[in-house]
Amino acid sequence: MKLRAFIPPGELLELEVKLTGIEGNTANISVESRRNKRPVGAAQVALVAV
Repeated sequence: MKLRAFIPPGELLELEVKLTGIEGNTANISVESRRNKRPVGAAQVALVAV
């Protein structure tokens, strides 16, 4: 996850997860974290069924 700001321990974040695509046995999702409505982190994740 790429963080755009320092996040102190115990800080509460809002997470938004979006399904960005499915191909074969792989689902791709994007995750964005926010603090006080401002984006502070993002990630792209590939979930693979085995």
